[in-house]
Amino acid sequence: DWMERIEESFVRRVYAPCLRFVIGWRYVALASTITVIMVMAGVCTLIQFVMFPDADHDTLIVRAEFPDGTPITTTCDTINKLENGLRCVDEKIQTASGDPLVRNVYSVAGAHSGYVDIKGAHYCEVTVDLLPSEERGVYFKEINLAWEENVGPIDGALSVKYGSIEHGPPGKDIEIWLLGDDFDMLLAASAELQARLAEFKGVYEIEDDFRPGKTELRISLKPLAYTLGLTLDDVGRQLRQGYYGAEPVRIQRGRDDVRIKVRYPLDERNSLADLESIRIRTRTGNEVPFVSVADVEFTKGLASVNRKDGKRRVSVTAETVPGVANAREVIMELQANFLPGLQQGHSGLICTIEGEQQDSRESMESLFYGFFLAIMLIYLILSTIFRSYVQPLLILFTVPLGLVGALLGHLILGENVTMMSLFGMVALTGIVVNDAIVLMECVNQKIAAGVPFMKALVEGGCRRFRAIMLTSLTTCAGLFPIIMEKSVQAQYLIPMALSIASGVIAATLLTLFLLPCLMATLNDVRIFLRWTVTGVRPSREEVEPARKRIENNDRA
Repeated sequence: DWMERIEESFVRRVYAPCLRFVIGWRYVALASTITVIMVMAGVCTLIQFVMFPDADHDTLIVRAEFPDGTPITTTCDTINKLENGLRCVDEKIQTASGDPLVRNVYSVAGAHSGYVDIKGAHYCEVTVDLLPSEERGVYFKEINLAWEENVGPIDGALSVKYGSIEHGPPGKDIEIWLLGDDFDMLLAASAELQARLAEFKGVYEIEDDFRPGKTELRISLKPLAYTLGLTLDDVGRQLRQGYYGAEPVRIQRGRDDVRIKVRYPLDERNSLADLESIRIRTRTGNEVPFVSVADVEFTKGLASVNRKDGKRRVSVTAETVPGVANAREVIMELQANFLPGLQQGHSGLICTIEGEQQDSRESMESLFYGFFLAIMLIYLILSTIFRSYVQPLLILFTVPLGLVGALLGHLILGENVTMMSLFGMVALTGIVVNDAIVLMECVNQKIAAGVPFMKALVEGGCRRFRAIMLTSLTTCAGLFPIIMEKSVQAQYLIPMALSIASGVIAATLLTLFLLPCLMATLNDVRIFLRWTVTGVRPSREEVEPARKRIENNDRA
C-alpha cells in the first residue's frame, strides 16, 4: 500500500505537472530531441565498431612453423623451449586467488590443430589451459606477451603465433588478398603492403601466407636439344625412369602381383654429380650427354599455390590491439590512400578485402534488410490496429530514440559496438514500441470517451505511467546480471544486453514525455489542414480519428 501511495503521489505531483509543461512547449521539446539525435549521430564516430569483442580467454595456443623439410627434432626442441618459457611465466605471475596460473599443458610436434588440421614435421603447437579468468585476475594477452618475452626469437622459424582459441568466425582482424599472374609481382606488392601496415600503431603479427617449398632442380633445354628433336617431356621422363624406375613388366605369382622396375644402380643415383654422366636417348636411338642438351638450376620451390578466379593469390594478414588500433579504420585508410596506388604500381594486381571485414560487410547488409523488413511489418500491424496511417509513424519515432540510448549506453560504459550490439538494436525495435502503443491506445480511448484532447494526453500518461515504468524496469533488471557478468562466455552477450537495456531506458523516458508532444503536434497539423480546406477552425477533438469510435458505437 505504501509503495502504491508513493507512486501515485509522484505521478500527481511530479509527472503530471512536468507533462503539462512539456506539452505546452512541445515544439521546443521536439527541436531539442531532434538536436540530441543529430549530436549523437556525430558522437557515434567516437565509438569503435568491432565484429566480435576481444574477450578474455582461458586457453592459450602457440603455433610455430618452420620451412618445409625441417626435421622433427627441431620442432621438438622448439616445444621444449616454449614449455621452459611458460614455466618461468607461471612462477612470476601471481593470480588473484593465489592458485597456480597454469592448469594443463598439451604439446604436439608435427601438426597444427584448428578448423583445418595441418600435418608435417615442420609444424608444432603448445596448448595451455589457464586458471579461469574470474580467479586469475590477469588478462590473457598479458600472459602471452610475458611468454613471448621469456622465449625470445626462435631461430629458423617462419612464424610463431601466440594466441588463443578463436571464438566466432575464424580469421585475422585484417586480411587482404593480392591477386595476379606473376608470383614475383605478388611478393613485391605483399612486402610493400606489410611495410605500410607496420606503420599503424597497434597492428602486429603482420605476415603473408606465402611459404617457400623444398629445394628443387629446374631443368631447361639447350638449343641443341631442339635440333636433336628432344622435348622437355622426353628429358624429364628419362630422368624419372633412371632415378625412380620404369615398370616394363608385371609377373603374376599365385595371388601376388610382382612389379618389376628398371633404374640406375644405387651407386649411380645417390649423388647430384651423377647427372653429368647420364645419357639421354634421342628419337633416332642415339645417346647424348645430359649436360649437352639441358641446363640445371637449383632453386626453392613452392610449398603450395593458392588461386582465386584463375589467378594466383597471396594473403596478407594482421592482428590489432584492442583500444589502440581498429581494424575497420585501418582498412578504410588503406582503401582510400594506399591500395589504389599499390595497384597502379604493379600491373595486373587486384586487391580485395576478405576475412573478418568481408564477413562483417555481408552481415551488415543482411542485418539492414532485416531491420527494414521488421519496421515495415511493425508499421502494417500498427496501422491495422489504430486505423490510421499517421499515428504508427509517431510510435516508430521512438525507435531512433531507443537506438540513441543504446549507443549512449555503450559510450558511457566504454564498450565497443559489436555485431551482437546490432542484433540487440534490431530486437530493441520491437521492444520500445510496446510502451508507445500502451500510451497511445489509452489516450485514444479517453478521446473516444469524450475527454478533451489536452486533458486526455495528461490523463493517458498518468494512467499508463505505472505499466510503462514496470515493464521497462523489469526488462532492465532481468538484463542487469548479464551486463555485470565477468565470465568468458558472457563477454559476447554483454553488448546485446547493453543495447536492449540502455535503449529501453532512453525510449521509456522519452515516450512518457515526447509521445504526447508528438500527438499534440499532429493535432495542430490536422486543425491547420482542416481550417485551410473548409475555412472553419475545428476543435481539437473533431479532427481526431479516435472521436469516430463514439459515432461507430452509436450506429452499432
